[in-house]
Amino acid sequence: MPENVSSPPTALVRRFEKIYSDTYYKLYGFVKHYVWDEDAIKDVLQECYVRLWQNMEKVQDDEKILPLLRTYAMHITIDVVRKTAKELKRAGIYHSRQSQPATADEGLHIQEAMRLYKEAVNALPPRQKMVFELVREKGLTYREISDQLNISTHTLKRHMNEALHTLRSRFPPEMLTMVWLFMSLHMH
Repeated sequence: MPENVSSPPTALVRRFEKIYSDTYYKLYGFVKHYVWDEDAIKDVLQECYVRLWQNMEKVQDDEKILPLLRTYAMHITIDVVRKTAKELKRAGIYHSRQSQPATADEGLHIQEAMRLYKEAVNALPPRQKMVFELVREKGLTYREISDQLNISTHTLKRHMNEALHTLRSRFPPEMLTMVWLFMSLHMH
């Protein structure tokens, strides 16, 4: 190792490793709600932990790390979606210049996507719809919903998984991600 470069203190490395092991699977689950490509999920997670490492000395309360990591993840995911949207737009411009017809997905705007999304959510069975809206739109935890509706968290997870399966079968992943990100940015 060069003389001018010092290695990080062992305590800092141990602290980071503990935070990593305590938060990885929770953060993975959070990111998986917005990004379905496994490689993209790993890229987002890696960038989150790189940012955390760069700010480790500033972070004081390890109990509040997961919300910080989720914030990092949301910003990184938004950046990825924006970059993908720009690439799709460029590809659309290229295709239009080549006199090739644009696909239906390329022509959808956010308002149309939101309208279709709302229709799909409204078409869910009543219990699935209620659980889905409480989790996605109200941001409640399974435990909070379980207490509120007096049903098991296992049943809630089943309803949520069925609702997600239905929505994923009706929409391209990029469209769902765009809608969910738009909604999360505009939630109170």
